[in-house]
Amino acid sequence: MATSKERDMEQGKGHLAMSTPPIVSQQEWEAARQQLLVKEKALTRSRDALAAERRRMPWMAVEKKYEFDGPKGKVSLLDLFEGRPQLILYRAFFEPGVFGWPEHACRGCSLGADQVAHLAHLNARDTTLAYASRAPQADIARLKAVTRNTDIVILADEVYEHVVFDGARHHSMASHPELAERSVIVFSFGKSYHVTGWRVGYCLAPAALMNEIRKIHQFMMFAADTPMQYAFVDALAEEQSYLGLSEFYQKKRDLLAAGLAKSRFELLPSEGSFFMLARFRNFSDESDGDFVLRLIRDAGVATIPLSAFYTDGTDDGVIRLSFAKDEATLIEGARRLCSI
Repeated sequence: MATSKERDMEQGKGHLAMSTPPIVSQQEWEAARQQLLVKEKALTRSRDALAAERRRMPWMAVEKKYEFDGPKGKVSLLDLFEGRPQLILYRAFFEPGVFGWPEHACRGCSLGADQVAHLAHLNARDTTLAYASRAPQADIARLKAVTRNTDIVILADEVYEHVVFDGARHHSMASHPELAERSVIVFSFGKSYHVTGWRVGYCLAPAALMNEIRKIHQFMMFAADTPMQYAFVDALAEEQSYLGLSEFYQKKRDLLAAGLAKSRFELLPSEGSFFMLARFRNFSDESDGDFVLRLIRDAGVATIPLSAFYTDGTDDGVIRLSFAKDEATLIEGARRLCSI
């Protein structure tokens, strides 16, 4: 048992005081274990009954002729069985049209693949496992070829993972083991929960890379402030708070685009994030910096010149608009821009 002085020393090191279960005798522990065992056995029986009910589900005939482009060429759905009576076909979300394609793919799919045991165990039970996605084999092979046998480390900015539009899905770099093993993937709570000023996020990386990142992190900032970390823990418990973001922001994107439809701006496609790009070169020769200043002065609308994001100041006559605003502000902003 720690003395008062030792506890004070531990607190001085910054260790977190944790509440622990009570310490009891062996007899009391055994009684508690027996009570828990009753609940565990009931859960096991219930799970077995549910599995049996699933096995009795009716079958459905597959009439459609499916064809897949595999590493060895074209194959049919029947070919995927590889002569066995059972097939587990996992749909991996890695496909054209997603935000960041082809560099990004689904983290959950990758996690599932990492947990698959040796396929011989499945095959011994007359079962075949296959992964399928809409990604062309050429795109997957290209990215793997670029990094194979190199020291390249991929820094993947995936802060808008929950803000993609038009039915597309975000596919993380982590979904491909060959790429995940050399990737540092960055995410942002600020983007997901409308609190960009809090500057709180996290990153994923292989253990060897993460060990080095933690060394730097320790001396750059040490830790995020406690209240905000608790706030995000509570927010994450409500899945819809982030799973509904795509629909939430797509409505705002569409509202702003409709409001600017009759303006002189050329709107560029916005497939994710809460920004839209607009080209003005067809009616003004001003630099983008001068143009945004005029918008502030004449229309009372603040935008961002895209040249600010280039180290060499590249100016293509494009500005960035944010639609992370309430509807009234978006409607009024569009009205003012239409007068330019």
